Amino acid sequence: MADTTLCHLRSRFGRGTVRALSGALVDLEFDLGGRVIRPLASAPWGVLPPMADPQPAAHLTALGGEWPCVPFGRSSADPVKHGHGTDTDWHLIAAGPAQATLAIDYPTGHAVRRLERTVTLSDDAPRVEFSLTIHATRAATIPVGLHPILAFPDHGTLRLTPAAHGAIRTAPASLAPANASLAPDQAIGPDGIARRRDGTTTCLWDQPGRQGEDLILVQNCAGGVEADDGTTLTRLTWEASALPHLLIWIANPGLGQEPRLKGFRGLGLEPVAAHFDATPAGQGLTLSPDRPTIIRYAIDCRPSRPKEPRP
Repeated sequence: MADTTLCHLRSRFGRGTVRALSGALVDLEFDLGGRVIRPLASAPWGVLPPMADPQPAAHLTALGGEWPCVPFGRSSADPVKHGHGTDTDWHLIAAGPAQATLAIDYPTGHAVRRLERTVTLSDDAPRVEFSLTIHATRAATIPVGLHPILAFPDHGTLRLTPAAHGAIRTAPASLAPANASLAPDQAIGPDGIARRRDGTTTCLWDQPGRQGEDLILVQNCAGGVEADDGTTLTRLTWEASALPHLLIWIANPGLGQEPRLKGFRGLGLEPVAAHFDATPAGQGLTLSPDRPTIIRYAIDCRPSRPKEPRP
């Protein structure tokens, strides 16, 4: 699928590109006091030409940035992983210098009729604000999520600090990536210390660790997570009433299930109403045909705070 640009956005503090495929925001840059910050990851291969069958999912061939997933993961509500809107082109409704509104219509018979989203670069701070509107054709409960992928720093680590949260678990063996480094289905305490398959331990809050690909679900997370590389702090905030959990995808590198796509590195910090990548039917976010569901969220960057010791 061709990489079709819908529009370029620019504000006093940043710029970015809105892409038709997935309706994704890519190539986001912020000016942080004269330093150019690029918080979102992108695939090292750019956009690949069509491959021999079986074709990889379209979004994987141009992976990176941020986009919504409706439904999220693998779901009985949609044959496409991460939903119809992930592997299909969106269309532009309106665009200004710093704001774009785009939409996609879903197939006839789907529980979702239409998605609309607005992307706005702030003129007041290095910040991008989003709204996602879900129009339903009928009452349904489906998994929904957002899929921003942060870039790893060239040197050092990202220190993660989630907002107040409940239980933390690694993916069960049936849902873990093929090259997972963490022991499956384990409970993790607030300190983030997790067991590896080889018997050693690691702290989830410092990424990237050793090579591997893992999924971790932070349940009942209060709508925020910070990632600090020692110079820049990137913060994701969202409405936890709609998306109560945070799914962390460590791709160091990822895409082990698709050997033709090698070398992708990034950190998915994904607010979800979902259970990992395979949510049981009837669980997730409840939609109504009588009123649209609107989810607001934002990404911003700022200078790092002085480092504090971990508890």
